[in-house]
Amino acid sequence: MRRAAGQECASADIRSAVDVMTAAYEDVPFSELLHHPAATTRRIDAVRALRLRRRDAGDLALMRVEQMERDATVVDFSSRLLTGLVRTDTSRPCGRPCPRPCPGSPSCRPGTSTP
Repeated sequence: MRRAAGQECASADIRSAVDVMTAAYEDVPFSELLHHPAATTRRIDAVRALRLRRRDAGDLALMRVEQMERDATVVDFSSRLLTGLVRTDTSRPCGRPCPRPCPGSPSCRPGTSTP
C-alpha cells in the first residue's frame, strides 16, 4: 500500500505488514515430534520455535531457517551497532549507555553503584 508524503500508518496496517508471533517458543516433548511430525511442525506457524524436551539429553530447538536467519541478522546488527558506539564515543565510560549492567560486572556487586 503506497502512502502520500506525511500520511501516517494506522497500527492495524503495521500489524498486517509484520509477522507477529504470540510466543518466543513452545515446549513440546520430543516424542510428540516422533509420533506426530506434521502436526508438531505446523505449530511453528504460531511461535518462533519449538523447544523439544528430551529426558536423557539436552533440549533441542526446532525453528524455520528464515527465522534463524532473521535472528542472526538482528544479533549481527546489534553487535555492530554496540561496537560502533563503544569505538566512537570515547568521552563516556562504556557502561553508561547501558542502565542495567551485565551480571557479574563490578557495578552489580553489593555496595557498588553505577556512575
